[in-house]
Amino acid sequence: MPRTQTIIRPSFPTDYQSILQRVYAINPVRYGRTRNYLDGAVSYLSPYITHGVLTLPQVRDMVLENYSVQQATDFIFQLTWREFFYRVWWQLGDDIWQDIKDPQQDIRTYEAPTAILDANTGIYALDEAVRVLYETGYMHNHARMWIASVACNVCGAYWKLPSQWLYYHLLDGDIASNTLSWQWVAGTFASKKYFANQANLNKYSGIEQHNTFLDVSYDELRSATIELPRELRLVTHLALQTPLPPPKPISIDTTKPLYLYHAWSLSPTWKANEDAERVLVLEPSHFQRYPISEKRVQFILALAKNIPNLKIFVGEYHQLPNLDKASQVVFQAHPAVNHWRGYATGPVWLFPQLPQKMYGSFFSYWKKAQRYLR
Repeated sequence: MPRTQTIIRPSFPTDYQSILQRVYAINPVRYGRTRNYLDGAVSYLSPYITHGVLTLPQVRDMVLENYSVQQATDFIFQLTWREFFYRVWWQLGDDIWQDIKDPQQDIRTYEAPTAILDANTGIYALDEAVRVLYETGYMHNHARMWIASVACNVCGAYWKLPSQWLYYHLLDGDIASNTLSWQWVAGTFASKKYFANQANLNKYSGIEQHNTFLDVSYDELRSATIELPRELRLVTHLALQTPLPPPKPISIDTTKPLYLYHAWSLSPTWKANEDAERVLVLEPSHFQRYPISEKRVQFILALAKNIPNLKIFVGEYHQLPNLDKASQVVFQAHPAVNHWRGYATGPVWLFPQLPQKMYGSFFSYWKKAQRYLR
């Protein structure tokens, strides 16, 4: 039996003041020192950044109220990964769903490993991470990399379906970050595949386990001739669906500007002092293409309550009542709403000084960004 400890099961408050308190509680020095450990001092801010409740520069600036740039550099470095992935999505659009740099090698299946979905790989750190995901909607970033590595590089699953499964359950599921992270692990958006063996899991999970299919050297893991572990031979095809709330008619006062929100732009401070009609648009076509869980839907609706007088519209953008009669239509720019028409504000970048273009790698982006650290 492995020597085990319980993986942290975080909670995610949805009221704005509690969210701000979470930002101010960040210790970036401890974060930089411990973030790779499952019990490390991570921020638990990702669901709020994903849904636009917080912006990257807002988080950075709040942290820098109490810490120097030098103390916070590791934390800003991690925020920059998210910005980099978004820059790639803005440039490539739907092409992020194709292998970006190189085709994935050694594919055995286009389904998802059943043992991972069932939290039954026999590797306690992996199985417990999946159980925590199902219970809370959260998985530590290091555990995500382990799961993706086992799915893609040990089982040989093509990255797309397993990545959609993880996105479905995550409260912080971010199309750009999740998709491109899986491609990075699978070696389609990096120069090599990412592997983690049991020694790595033992070190960073705090769980001591041996005699698993990962309890081998890295050379053995990387060997193209390694036998498919018995635990990973069953695969499952997933048919994921989003349980959106039922559509209800809404009325729109066309004498006021129409401010539209989407699931990625739920900031309570955006144009907060302006008199306008405010509508959160949940488009079924988007959530059919990018399904999310009931837990995630309810999380989005709870975050939306921070915005006074916000109406909920379940339907397509073009189905909004009196859309053509609105005096002005304003929304926050995002790749998921490129088809909306009106005035788009943003996007808001950590490093707005950098041009919008395709950067060859994260580290080339970071090298350019560093000169603007303040």
